[in-house]
Amino acid sequence: MDDSEIDLNELINRLQGSLEPDKISRSIRSLVKNGLIEQFTNEKGDFVFELTEFGKEVAKQIDEEDGLDNFLQGGKK
Repeated sequence: MDDSEIDLNELINRLQGSLEPDKISRSIRSLVKNGLIEQFTNEKGDFVFELTEFGKEVAKQIDEEDGLDNFLQGGKK
């Protein structure tokens, strides 16, 4: 698996106990719908996700704003 790919099963396993698998799946569907990530099948036949160019731009903006909470509140103050 490429470093830029996100494996859904691995993500669910890492978040086990923190979030329900259904919430993770709904969140991922929302990210796909909003154009932040795209789903595809890798060489092994697994469904994986990858940031789109738009998703990379948003991630860069979040990083520049010192985190998601600050980004959602309108940026640096």
